[in-house]
Amino acid sequence: MQKDEDFWFEDGNIVIIAQDIGFRLHKSILSSVSPVFRDLFSVPQPEDAETMDGCQIVRVSDSASDLRHFFRLVIRPIFDFLNSGYRPSFRMLAAICRVGHKYQADAAVEAAAQRIEGFFRGWPHTLQVLGKRQLNIPGLNWEAFWSMHQVIQRTSATIEDAIEAVNLARLLGRPDILPFALFLCCAGDALHLRDGVPGEDGTVERLSSEDYLRCFKAIPQLLSTCPTDVQSLPAHWKEAGSSPECSRPGACLDVFRMMHAEDATEHYVPVVTDLFTSGYAAVSSVRII
Repeated sequence: MQKDEDFWFEDGNIVIIAQDIGFRLHKSILSSVSPVFRDLFSVPQPEDAETMDGCQIVRVSDSASDLRHFFRLVIRPIFDFLNSGYRPSFRMLAAICRVGHKYQADAAVEAAAQRIEGFFRGWPHTLQVLGKRQLNIPGLNWEAFWSMHQVIQRTSATIEDAIEAVNLARLLGRPDILPFALFLCCAGDALHLRDGVPGEDGTVERLSSEDYLRCFKAIPQLLSTCPTDVQSLPAHWKEAGSSPECSRPGACLDVFRMMHAEDATEHYVPVVTDLFTSGYAAVSSVRII
């Protein structure tokens, strides 16, 4: 067994072992946040029970990295959250939800789940912010959206996190997470969709057969929507040239004419994330769930 560097307290009175990583902690703290731990610690131990330095040993099947995220919240609080720029990672929030759900630490689950739910429900607001800022045409793309979305929702994530988000939504009964999470699954790497994504501890996160089939059926519909919505953008955006808020209407019109000309000669190969260039209507046009 290897002692965890962050959560091995010499005055602790309980040792929890996960994946051969030991955490020496205090029963009173864990009992205060989890009724499951409280009940576990209250059960009288037999004389031949496994101990270490006089401490009861509890072996669990959880991921050591998941437990570390959970303990960091309930035992060694992260004060960075007081910083307005702090953005917890999706994987940290997901780990707190999984461990908290298993051990009935409801307050921890609710706090983390609300942040995750806000991230996966808040994408229309991000699109509105991008539209109001009237970014130049090269800025109206997936990369700009994703970067802005993480800032607005104060959560860092990657598109590969979508599979874990779908599974978490199913576990917690949070259906509002599913539409955008399933869309991201469709937009991500096809091999990840088929084979899964490895987590921090090497465990592979995979979609259920039912959710994989949903994405498999939705991808052609999403891709067929892209050419119509994306190639019609120059005509739609041309109105910006006549807007009173446009500081250079002549230059804008020249750009839109050029884009129309390019559309007539170039072969467009769609990708799912192109729908975000088209805005809310295009992304919402295909039903996945």
